[in-house]
Amino acid sequence: MFNLNLSKSKIFLFLNLVFIVGIFLASLLPIEIAKNDLWWFGIMCCVLVALCLLYLNTPVETRFIASFSLAVLAVFFLAFWHFSLAIPMDGEDKIWHYNNQKKEISGTIKAEPDIREKQVKYVVAVENFAGSQREITGNVLVTNNLYPLFQYGDKVKLNCQLKKPKKFDEFAYDRYLARFEIYSVCYFPQLLKIESADQSFSDNFYNKTFWVKNQLRALINSGLVEPEASLARGMILGDQKGLPLDLRENFAKTGLSHIVAISGMNITMLAVWLMGLFLFLGLWRKQAFYFSLAIIIFYIILIGAPVSAIRAGIMSFLLLWSVYLGRISKLQNSLVFAGVIMILINPKILRDDIGFQLSFLALLGVVYCYPLLNYWLDKTKVPKLMGARDLISLTIAAQLTTMPIMANNFSQISIISPLSNLLVLWTLGPIMIFTFLAMGLSLLLPFLSFIVFIPVQLILSYVVWAVNITARPTYASVETGKLGWILMLFYYLCLIILIIKQKDYNLEQKRDL
Repeated sequence: MFNLNLSKSKIFLFLNLVFIVGIFLASLLPIEIAKNDLWWFGIMCCVLVALCLLYLNTPVETRFIASFSLAVLAVFFLAFWHFSLAIPMDGEDKIWHYNNQKKEISGTIKAEPDIREKQVKYVVAVENFAGSQREITGNVLVTNNLYPLFQYGDKVKLNCQLKKPKKFDEFAYDRYLARFEIYSVCYFPQLLKIESADQSFSDNFYNKTFWVKNQLRALINSGLVEPEASLARGMILGDQKGLPLDLRENFAKTGLSHIVAISGMNITMLAVWLMGLFLFLGLWRKQAFYFSLAIIIFYIILIGAPVSAIRAGIMSFLLLWSVYLGRISKLQNSLVFAGVIMILINPKILRDDIGFQLSFLALLGVVYCYPLLNYWLDKTKVPKLMGARDLISLTIAAQLTTMPIMANNFSQISIISPLSNLLVLWTLGPIMIFTFLAMGLSLLLPFLSFIVFIPVQLILSYVVWAVNITARPTYASVETGKLGWILMLFYYLCLIILIIKQKDYNLEQKRDL
């Protein structure tokens, strides 16, 4: 009798992975095939009917294998159906139906303005056309001059030449914008604010939230000098546009781009610190959990809810929940569960969001490659040197799983990354703690703003120095060019086989002992 010794958690984990693979394969299909939602729904229903019939008419000793196989197929086609529902349908009530036409549009700015050096970008949720009786829906990305500057929630009117987003310089700009449900763009239109009725509760809430963010941004600007101020705004508030181009390139060369803006590491560390702080102050575990969760949610909204922060927020919730229950969280289960939730919300991010890919794969590297690297280093008796070995192992583990994505998208791989991460990563905690303390003290004592930010200025200056120094050698990074899907697939298959074989070898070694 064939029996699979699988726990419920392993089965759940495997089905989640099947769903992720299904979404990815569906994203590779031509749109004409992928959008047939009724077909995918019908196939899924047929598999579910077959599953029920097979379960009722199969002997007990073989029931699990048959049921499990059909359950995998059902989840697989569920993924295809879910992806098909995310493909936009064309129609006269959709704004992208009118691409390549000039229209007078009325709508509402539904995202925080993306302010660049010489221009600003707005996401306008369209409500109607001038003189049209039909309700029109959809988003338009509007690129306009810096002044006059509009805010989130403003009702605006614009005369706009609608265009379809196009690829440029091998960058799939159309797919990039599709993640945000944007299929129309408009450049430098006539843009006017409309006097309108009171805003909705959500608009008022986000307006107040972004007002707070602007005040915090002003506090950082008043307390720090450049480029440290831009670096702090990126790490704390998620601003990514202020760093000088040469410094940004040095962060990329040294493999430290993940600290320039909000990353999963920042959010997770903040969650751990908050939970520990509230427990230290004498709160009950339940109270500490709810206070920490509320602050994390507000913080994610405050920084504009980027994908990496939402994913990290979900994982932080699972981490806080495990502490609340008094159980140890399994990182791989939390990671996959967080990924599935994100993909359920927006299935397009799996293929087209590089930040999501890098965050997800980096944590997979920590889960599966980091223990193996530590095992090899223990066997060779490499000293830990006060945690330095762990930092280097973590960096290499993350690089092993993200290297093909980095090479394929940015055409370079950082060689000096283990050293640069060793020099810089320890500063993340002090930077976040001292920056929050300095902002709080600056609100109470604004005339002492520059003084209370001195510790932050010193640490950030060290970070900038370390990045510039480690980026100098010609071997700091290697130009790779595009790898292609076949080479990337071959790399990941070899890595998976190596991990499985090494884990099996480790288990055999433990049995022998």
